[in-house]
Amino acid sequence: MRKVHSQLSIIFIGLYLVCSLVLLLTAENLLQQNMQDQLVENMKTQCQLIDESLLQYNGNSYAVVDRLAGYVGARVTLIDSVGNVILDTRVDVNETPLENHIERDEVVQALNSPDHFGNSRRYSQTLQQNLLYTAYDAPSGYIIRIAHDLDFIDDNVLKIRFILVIAATVSSLIALLSILNLSRYLTRPISHLIGMTKRIADGNYSTTPDINQRNEIGELGRSIKSMGEKLRSNIEQYERVQEVRRDFIANASHELKTPVSAIKGYVETLLDGALENKQVNRRFLERALSNVERLEIIVNDMLDLSRLESYQQSRDERYIRLEDYIRNLLEDFNRKARDKGLALNYDNKLPVDFRLLVDTYHLDKAIINLMDNAVKYTEKGSVTVHSFLEGGKCIIKVADTGRGIKKEDLGRIFERFYRVDKARSRELGGSGLGLAIVKHVMEMYKGSVSVESELDKGSTFTLKFPV
Repeated sequence: MRKVHSQLSIIFIGLYLVCSLVLLLTAENLLQQNMQDQLVENMKTQCQLIDESLLQYNGNSYAVVDRLAGYVGARVTLIDSVGNVILDTRVDVNETPLENHIERDEVVQALNSPDHFGNSRRYSQTLQQNLLYTAYDAPSGYIIRIAHDLDFIDDNVLKIRFILVIAATVSSLIALLSILNLSRYLTRPISHLIGMTKRIADGNYSTTPDINQRNEIGELGRSIKSMGEKLRSNIEQYERVQEVRRDFIANASHELKTPVSAIKGYVETLLDGALENKQVNRRFLERALSNVERLEIIVNDMLDLSRLESYQQSRDERYIRLEDYIRNLLEDFNRKARDKGLALNYDNKLPVDFRLLVDTYHLDKAIINLMDNAVKYTEKGSVTVHSFLEGGKCIIKVADTGRGIKKEDLGRIFERFYRVDKARSRELGGSGLGLAIVKHVMEMYKGSVSVESELDKGSTFTLKFPV
């Protein structure tokens, strides 16, 4: 597998070489063009000097032109107004007549240009070399043309090209080392992140990135760390859920087994002959019915709890006058409280016009479970319900003067099937799910339930509903 830093290095080096080549060719062309332009300007000046000399020395034009051509190191040609070559410093026109030059590019430009100059570059068939021509339509009446060979320009460009290639080679080596180091620096955090993800995949969710860069790579590292922490949290939560589920199945099986076994025992006894004994069969049937009712309570509570946990229960919410609701509820518990000699009180401090938006089915599940426990586990004294507003919440407290709850049990009483006194709870017909249902109802309404208790002094359960 090709590593990222190798791929980055190849890309960067390729881009650098391409850019260097483009810059090298561009610099060479600009230099060559600049030297050629400078030569053209010099040749224009030389044409003007030759013209001035011709005006001064009308007697011997060839001698003047030939001498000046030697000074400037160029070929000079005199052309008349119709294109005939009168004089050429490199060719004896008397022995070798030259063709008419009126259509040569530089001559055409000179005759038609406002500044009377023209230039061109081409291969000379006469001298067999590349030449740069500049023609001047001079005041003396001649067309003066100067031709320079381009060898010295090519030689200079070749020298400069050699220098540029050396410089480019050295800079390429420096750039190569820099790019390799830079690519390693850029990809080192990525390699570290790959190691992190592998450790997370192996189950090490607490791995910490050693990346302090304040860029996208650093942000990626922090995101992977956060992802690992969330995975660890989710897995721990999943394991807790699985443990709770296993406990639930075990506890549910145990809770259901007790009444089922009792019912089976009573039925078998009746079938073995007790059915004929009127005194015995009625008592056994009543006990079987009691266990059936307990079984029904457990199953219904399990179904309610399952729906609450999965948020599958529909909510038929409406505004109710909470004071009237609680007073009606207390009426339902009057007989139970009176049979045990308990005082049932209501301390209401809600505003007269206060209404609570709630589904009464769920509210029943919460308050009736608390009231039922309070009456069941209080042998003497009283059960009091308090209602008031505080801190933007509607508070409902159910306080009793019962036996209380041990401190070590307070943290677990809202767990499913957790009982402080198992024998007493089963004797009183509880399912062991009541407080778990209360907790889930309050979570559904974004509220809370809490408890304060002291042994032999009673307990107070507090419900807080957002208003």
